[in-house]
Amino acid sequence: MQLETTLSEVESRLKDVGAALLETDALAVERTAPLLRQAALELSQALQKIPRPTELPADIQRRIQAIRSQLSQQREHLARLSALTERQVATLLPPQEASTYGNGAPARSGGAARIYRSQG
Repeated sequence: MQLETTLSEVESRLKDVGAALLETDALAVERTAPLLRQAALELSQALQKIPRPTELPADIQRRIQAIRSQLSQQREHLARLSALTERQVATLLPPQEASTYGNGAPARSGGAARIYRSQG
């Protein structure tokens, strides 16, 4: 059954991404996340081809629900890691004040622009 194979693939990819997230291994997350996304897309397409998904066997429905739950948990975990990383970067590199005009360089001394200064 193609659905069985697709479910197994998604479950395997979920484990890979989950392990990379737990290890906070950014390179592994970058490598495994697209594979999970592709497997999840294939599962979604396979489920759309089923005329009555509510009539799937109970074990298949349970596995699909477990996948939903794990995806949600991984999404939350990734959001937490992202927020933590942003805080850590902010402590190392404080944000610069945005300037409205110019490139943010300090203004030249002398106040008024040169064209308004007196010639004498």
